[in-house]
Amino acid sequence: MKKKKLSLKHQARKRLLRNLLSSLILFEKIVTREALAKAVKSEAEKLISKIKSSKNLADKAKLAQKYLYGGARQKLVDKGDSYESISFYRLNERKGDGAMRVLVQIEYKETGAASKKEKESETKDKGKK
Repeated sequence: MKKKKLSLKHQARKRLLRNLLSSLILFEKIVTREALAKAVKSEAEKLISKIKSSKNLADKAKLAQKYLYGGARQKLVDKGDSYESISFYRLNERKGDGAMRVLVQIEYKETGAASKKEKESETKDKGKK
């Protein structure tokens, strides 16, 4: 499969995607151009599938070390198995060059403890009404 060049040289493209991917993992949503969003989505899905298929924690940490910056490494190792999907939503066009802006969002499955607390608070709220 042919990769998009994004009008950048190899090293610049690699660093840009690594930076966007780290931001997506760390903050769980980013706003970027449509072409970059498509490239980041495919890279993120590949990385997360590799993380999920890794059996031990050391292999997951090595993969995260290779592809991510900073705090995103540990977050992906911790939450990688609860990954659900990556979606992106078109927002509007930039005024300067007319490029389509896109919100890229990574979604995780609810963990047991967090979802139980939310369900308990919802049932309490229903009981009060």
